[in-house]
Amino acid sequence: MNPDFYRAFEGRHRGSRDLIKSRLRFYLPFVEPLRTLHGSARLLDLGCGRGEWLELACSCGLEASGVDLDSGMLDACSALGLNAKAGDALQYLKQTPSESQSVISGFHIAEHLPFSDLLAMIHEALRALKPAGLLILE
Repeated sequence: MNPDFYRAFEGRHRGSRDLIKSRLRFYLPFVEPLRTLHGSARLLDLGCGRGEWLELACSCGLEASGVDLDSGMLDACSALGLNAKAGDALQYLKQTPSESQSVISGFHIAEHLPFSDLLAMIHEALRALKPAGLLILE
């Protein structure tokens, strides 16, 4: 799919940054206790898109980073000063150290993956999560 088309489609039909952030606030009560539990809580967002979740996570005191394939989405993250890198989510996750993350999330990425890749992503996420860490896939 043409990345410019996808960004335009998402911009028109997914919703504004404020709308998306208001929807994602639902997850904050599940994430915030991990700061106390883990001390320095790290969050990795797979397919971070425009960075709405990264922005919320940072505002709650989490050390948040993301990965995405789309350069336009990464430009949006960069413009906000968010830590987002170019890369394939599964390959990036495979390189993530074991028990290094408090939260691993992926919003609207699971439906784009073949089942075998989704299963591998879950396996790698569980490996990379700290004990009592949280995996969020929506």
